[in-house]
Amino acid sequence: MKGCIAKNKPSLTLLIRDDDICHATPIWMLELLRDQIWRYRPVNLSVIPYTQPGMFLKAPMAWTDAKPEFAWNNPALTDHLASLRRADLLGLSMHGWTHHSPRLEGEAHEFSGVNEHLLERVVAGFEWFDSTVGYRMFVPPHNEIHAQAEQYFLERQVSVCRSLRDEEVSSLAASQASPVSRTDAKRILSRVPDKWPLTLYQSLIINKEKLRAGTSSACDLCTEVIASSSEHGLAVVTFHWWDFFQQDGKPDLLFIRFIQQFFTILEDSVTIRYLHYGHLADALQAQHQME
Repeated sequence: MKGCIAKNKPSLTLLIRDDDICHATPIWMLELLRDQIWRYRPVNLSVIPYTQPGMFLKAPMAWTDAKPEFAWNNPALTDHLASLRRADLLGLSMHGWTHHSPRLEGEAHEFSGVNEHLLERVVAGFEWFDSTVGYRMFVPPHNEIHAQAEQYFLERQVSVCRSLRDEEVSSLAASQASPVSRTDAKRILSRVPDKWPLTLYQSLIINKEKLRAGTSSACDLCTEVIASSSEHGLAVVTFHWWDFFQQDGKPDLLFIRFIQQFFTILEDSVTIRYLHYGHLADALQAQHQME
């Protein structure tokens, strides 16, 4: 572990994303994550507005209610978000509309094309988000969104947080006439935002299933976050709330301890300022007023 720790600690601004919150997410699970994982750190929750069986594949799991419903119709969820908001620990984004997950080969993701009716529905659906946090952030399901759909949102004051597109990485490689890794592309293409709306690039997604199929350690993940943000000092790390639980709904203690270790190593390696989207929006507004 000592080999991960930098002698001269650089600074890092970090936004934590927790994806796939929906009307059926058990509140006790979110509270457990707040107590065991997030603790004092603000977290940006990606909330699916409307879930129904067959649209969001996690909803039919053993510990969730598969009944179709809007997220804002769950009083327990809205109360939980309000308490986080009062403590200045809540960032909020819309995570797709139904989070339609392709089941068949060749089937499109929800926002991989340009569906004007769907885009209009999303923009109109931000009313609850406006009243809860006062800004508009969109996280596309599976981080996939067509460039024209993204531009549609930006033109309507909706910011977007996503991963780099493959074509963005290949275009960068072509411009440099040499191969470019995704980590290097994140380092080169990401930038400190200077206005709202904005596009934030995901630095790393931590997926339990992929971790257990590979050999990456908590130290390896920290190294990747630091490397991808070394140019600009801004990182977005994504989790999914359901990854911290087993299929029977019990906490996955091994994964919880792994992520606790991840944060311990990262905080030993860099000086971190944790932000939520609202902090960014407020800072950019203040900067604009001073100009």
